[in-house]
Amino acid sequence: MAILRFVLLTILVLVVLRLVRFALAPPRRPAGRSAPPPRTLPEALVQDPVCGLRLPASRAVRDGEAFFCSEDCRRASRGR
Repeated sequence: MAILRFVLLTILVLVVLRLVRFALAPPRRPAGRSAPPPRTLPEALVQDPVCGLRLPASRAVRDGEAFFCSEDCRRASRGR
């Protein structure tokens, strides 16, 4: 009888430990799914003073403090 009680108590302890481990574990991603891409901050938009086009600063042509959408607009601003 003591052996049966020991075996049942051991099984109960193992089940409780598994449940606690499962509850504290971080959530798993389903197989085949990658992590979501990291979020990035939106880039500042600049406005071309010649044509008024708004575009990201990384794609603009910079001339001193002014930003232009193209070399044509930059040249046109110098002709004014």
